[in-house]
Amino acid sequence: MINKAQMTFPCPFDFPQYSLLPCVCLYVPPLANIADYGDNQWVTCFQESAEAILGQNAAYLGQLKDSNEAAFEEIFQQANFHTFIFRNRVKLETYNDESRIKATVMEVKPVDHKEYSKRLIMNIRKMAATQ
Repeated sequence: MINKAQMTFPCPFDFPQYSLLPCVCLYVPPLANIADYGDNQWVTCFQESAEAILGQNAAYLGQLKDSNEAAFEEIFQQANFHTFIFRNRVKLETYNDESRIKATVMEVKPVDHKEYSKRLIMNIRKMAATQ
């Protein structure tokens, strides 16, 4: 992990003069453990999904990590036990003749409880009609 919150790199579009653009390092661990009532799964999160879960952007987290470690850790603690709807990509990877399942978060949305309740009622009615 890189300790500095900002690095600079030359802009490739400005050949005669290199302008230096800030590059913000992401201080979000790439793995998260998501769970429901039945099981849990370790998933890989990229910037957009991690920001949606934590409710903070990467630039702010980078500044906070350098200035206030306790507040940085508190943001991760506050993210525990919140409900989201995840769209994951799951694939089987083989490395050194060992297969494992890798799950990657593609999209994270907060739960719309009104819409979710409507869908549950509709499913209950369908199940009741078949009996």
